[in-house]
Amino acid sequence: MTAYTASQRAAIDCVDSTLQIIACAGSGKTQVISQRIANLLASGAAEPRNIVAFTFTEKAAAELKDRVMRLVAESGASTVGLAEMFIGTMHAYCLNLLQQHVPETFRFNVLTDITSRMLVDRYSKQSGLTTWPATVQGGTRNLKRFVDSQLYLSVLGILPEDEIDESLVPQGVIDAKWDYVRLLGQRSYFDYTAMILLAVELLEAIDDADDPLAQAMLRHVRDDLKFVVVDEYQDVNPLQERLIAGLTQFGANLCVVGDDDQTIYQWRGSEVRNIVTFADRHDDVTQVTLAENFRSSKGIVELGESVAGLIPPEQRLAKARGDLLALDFTDEAAEVGWICDRIEAMQGLSFQDAPSSPPRGLAWSDLHAGMAARGS
Repeated sequence: MTAYTASQRAAIDCVDSTLQIIACAGSGKTQVISQRIANLLASGAAEPRNIVAFTFTEKAAAELKDRVMRLVAESGASTVGLAEMFIGTMHAYCLNLLQQHVPETFRFNVLTDITSRMLVDRYSKQSGLTTWPATVQGGTRNLKRFVDSQLYLSVLGILPEDEIDESLVPQGVIDAKWDYVRLLGQRSYFDYTAMILLAVELLEAIDDADDPLAQAMLRHVRDDLKFVVVDEYQDVNPLQERLIAGLTQFGANLCVVGDDDQTIYQWRGSEVRNIVTFADRHDDVTQVTLAENFRSSKGIVELGESVAGLIPPEQRLAKARGDLLALDFTDEAAEVGWICDRIEAMQGLSFQDAPSSPPRGLAWSDLHAGMAARGS
């Protein structure tokens, strides 16, 4: 059985109040989330269909699913029915939600980034692409198919996902946006934003008793959803925040996990204030901080702190010997060559995944090349 720190155990055992976990890199947050979910299932506090856990990538979802499955099996509880628990991205969840409760969406296909661009290029006028006014080098012109379609789609994603004062947006831009929305409906397509937006609009129609589609979805959320977990919460944008609010409006327990020192989706409206102000925006919040980095060695942590300016380099670097190399290379090719040679030499090197695990040889997939220093 995994040994947990006091802060990790506090996060795992907190199931009766809104939970905010501040987790630094390498602090074991995925294991904590997994154990918390496994305990909910093993204790009977929840059935698989009562739990929704959001991750930002499918890779992270696969890792979380695997850990939950393993922990449930180790506890002696049945793994039957775990497929009814949702662990994945918000886009995938909203698509499932719509297809289960809004029959009209069965015929909709999902656009990828590539097929979205193909659609607006093919229907350049109907999509609003070539009617969109843009300022280029001091002059005004409409966007061009093929040339500007990627830029067009990027802005279309930001408009509904971020908090935008549309009174400050040119009317031609607003018109083009609605042209694109109509095209999606006419061609029976969802893009990633449209899936979340429709689900949110239905979840927010709680006072519209005459909307059978909204009421069917709301009944499901009210009756079946008991626990919502959001990983990488600092990267949630305003539209995704509305989704979370819609899913927890009937009292489902909310657990958010994030790092208040980083956010990587600011270009899509995410803001680190989501996690910084979380306790101010929710009642009965338990805050747990996972501050211990179990992934990186002492030398790497100290070097990172010194580079960030938190600790004077002369006080840290002298203690950081043994697992760091500071090298100069004549050019980039020499640097890449050295990294490749090191990776090749480390294949099969004895390694333990955990102190109790049997030794195994390092595989290609265990190694991630990084550039620690760059010579001029």
